Amino acid sequence: MSGQDKATKLTGENVNSDEKQYGLKSGTSTDSNTKEKYFNGREFSEALDKIEDTNYVFFFGQQGSGKSVIIGSLLRSLNEGKSNKGGFILNKGDNIKHKGCKELLQEGYRFAYNAHEILKQKRFMARNDKGDLTIINGRFEPTIEDCNPLDITFLDVAGEDLIELDANHGQGKLPNHINIFLKLSTLPLLIILVVPHDPTIENKPEGYTDRLMAQFLETIDKRSSQDKLKKPRIMLLITQWDSYAGKYQNDVTAFAKTKLPSTYTLLNRNRDLISEYSIGRVIELTEGELSIDPFYEEYPIRVWNRIYETFTGKSLNKKPWWQFF
Repeated sequence: MSGQDKATKLTGENVNSDEKQYGLKSGTSTDSNTKEKYFNGREFSEALDKIEDTNYVFFFGQQGSGKSVIIGSLLRSLNEGKSNKGGFILNKGDNIKHKGCKELLQEGYRFAYNAHEILKQKRFMARNDKGDLTIINGRFEPTIEDCNPLDITFLDVAGEDLIELDANHGQGKLPNHINIFLKLSTLPLLIILVVPHDPTIENKPEGYTDRLMAQFLETIDKRSSQDKLKKPRIMLLITQWDSYAGKYQNDVTAFAKTKLPSTYTLLNRNRDLISEYSIGRVIELTEGELSIDPFYEEYPIRVWNRIYETFTGKSLNKKPWWQFF
């Protein structure tokens, strides 16, 4: 990954001092005209090419599903949680000359900084705005013996953009800044489908989420078949699992098979994974104000292991050498 000598570890004081040093102010974003330019195809593809030797993890889900919070909790679990799996080093793109790529990476850095500060206060992060694309590029450095560092780029988009696929009875198209990742056959890609266990979220009718996920998987299958591309691996995350009290509490696969039948049918049980996820125990402090306490550590560790296994073929579920004594 370019610019590792100026990368920043996302931990406490390092982030604060680094923000001052590089002038990256939280809450700012790339100019909308710049986004439109770089999301239109060729320029965006060129920008992605400047991110060297990385592996992409793309989060797909409707609005309110918790994609951004999950990314934040994954970063938190390594750098502030109790995980002993490793750390994550952010890349801000300081050594990248391509304007579009640099701006996208800097905005991703701001997202990670905001996530760090907000989750440190045990609060929830704001959603992405329609048309936004968040690219967080960095290096995962495992502490597990024989596990090498892995460059990773997280991709997060607004759920409002993803539902365009559902337009006209499933004949809609994905926006350019999402579609480009499915067109680039050389990208190593893991797609994480994020689905809350409650189908009534955002006042959508029952079956809506299953239809949206299935339409997306069908789009991938069709493109892979037409272009003779290798289908990316899929991970289905059923979120807010700690608040689920139904009969499938101990069997998330049975939950998916029953509640998301169309999606389940399209998954490859030999390659793809179904898992549950909860960021932590949610407490209502006052009306409309929520807090997270405590954070759950086991769920993000499980996802990190899946990410690492997908791109390296190795498991992080090994004890560090010092734990054998």
